[in-house]
Amino acid sequence: MRAYIHLSDTHFGSKGVDEVLPRLKELIEAQLATFKPDTKVSFIVTGDGVDSPTPSNGAQFLAFSDYLAKKSGREPLVVLGNHDVNYRGLAFGDSNQTLANYVGRYPRLKRVDDIGVIFILFNSNVDGIFAQGKIGRQQMEAAAALLAKVKNLSDYTLIAVLHHHVAPVPQARAPLPSFWKKLAPRWLSAFLITAFVERTMRLTDAKAFVSFLKEHQVSFILHGHKHVPFITQHEGISVIACGSSTRREAAGDSGLTCISYNVLTFDESILRCDQYAEYVLGAGVEGIGSATFNL
Repeated sequence: MRAYIHLSDTHFGSKGVDEVLPRLKELIEAQLATFKPDTKVSFIVTGDGVDSPTPSNGAQFLAFSDYLAKKSGREPLVVLGNHDVNYRGLAFGDSNQTLANYVGRYPRLKRVDDIGVIFILFNSNVDGIFAQGKIGRQQMEAAAALLAKVKNLSDYTLIAVLHHHVAPVPQARAPLPSFWKKLAPRWLSAFLITAFVERTMRLTDAKAFVSFLKEHQVSFILHGHKHVPFITQHEGISVIACGSSTRREAAGDSGLTCISYNVLTFDESILRCDQYAEYVLGAGVEGIGSATFNL
């Protein structure tokens, strides 16, 4: 059996992370202790490892990445988020995004033959203003070329990994800012979030990207970005989102925080995803969602 612990949006360098990090490590080690001895464990980090791309923040994230590698015996799978390439995650030009596209070596494949899975890692920061993202036609074509070289590709389950979300957070999980709650009903608050917050954070070519994924029989999408954990279906693709693993505030919210992580377990032809959150530091994690998929 294989297991992947999915983390996201650690935002090293932001206020409070140093205080939360020891607790996150405790939870990781407690989770590792629940696996059977023969379980092969790896980590996935879906972007925003740092709050701004400074040397000191980068050093903290690299130390954390080394910690994950030591605990699992394997290098974690990591993709870039908007905060990893732009100061405070806000872009006003494409120079940093262009640099990240080369430095990050995207797209790339991680083939895991013993469970018949291929992870396709994308950089969703090649363009866009503010916290927006974009995959770009060039990256999709490069991914298609890589997949075309895989023998017996139809025998594999394909999983896309990126930072930005491809569809809005489901209404049932969408956070609402407290001041909007007081001033407007939920439906109006949700509309305002879509109109004013979503536009500055969206993946600008999400429609084309999802079409590409469907064309190439991709079954799952893993992402972060909005700091809200959820599992949903989007145009026939199962979408698994991780919240912030260091209690960063949910996008568009005021005060909603939790340590968030997902556990993906592959056992024969079954993928199970369990989502966990700790809302009060040290109080213990609780299961907040789960789903089982046939591969």
